[in-house]
Amino acid sequence: MTMPSVRSLFTSFSGQIASPNADYTFGDGGPVEWAWSTSIQHVYDQSVIAFLMDPVKFLHASFGPTYTEVDGLQVETTFNKVYTHTGVLFHGDLYNTNQTYEVRGLNQWYVNFNRYTGYDTNMHFRQEWAGWTPKLTYQFGGIVDTGSFDISSKYFDVNAQDYSITLVNNGVLRDHWVDAFEVSILSMPPSIIQFNNQGRWKLEIDSLAAIPRSIKYFGVKSYAAA
Repeated sequence: MTMPSVRSLFTSFSGQIASPNADYTFGDGGPVEWAWSTSIQHVYDQSVIAFLMDPVKFLHASFGPTYTEVDGLQVETTFNKVYTHTGVLFHGDLYNTNQTYEVRGLNQWYVNFNRYTGYDTNMHFRQEWAGWTPKLTYQFGGIVDTGSFDISSKYFDVNAQDYSITLVNNGVLRDHWVDAFEVSILSMPPSIIQFNNQGRWKLEIDSLAAIPRSIKYFGVKSYAAA
């Protein structure tokens, strides 16, 4: 009889289910779970899951530099300043003339992989890593009122030029404007000449849209009576 097997969703790791009728659940430490948890694949699976859940947080925590907190702000301990991708040092770089920068984590992995494949870290890779402008985004759970929306930070001032709000076209939402007008009579001719086409009526037309709208109109044309 062929024993059933279990396979990883991300890698080629697989193992036979030794006792399919034992009805093990995850956390019981069954034979398959034990084989996986004691294998080297277990460590990599945890990293893959952490990356899928929060890529930026995973990269920040595993890249290699060490930090200390000053009033809630993370400061890199080698140069004692806020860490930035534009000034990144890679494993093996020289700083302060004759000191070699040594770091563990993904930083060293990138360098070693580049060396193995013959790719120059100090040329194209560094340019790709440091030459982009990161833009932080936040996805709202609905549509926000842009007129009353406000954003602030306890570390620096934020003005309207620092951010923008975008309605993403996901194929489900459609953007349509339906215009309506509010017409008010400001003045009207006396009743004795109301039906005279030379009488002057003064009207005010206002758009009900939430944003400024330009109103275009045609001039008044008089028609001769039949």
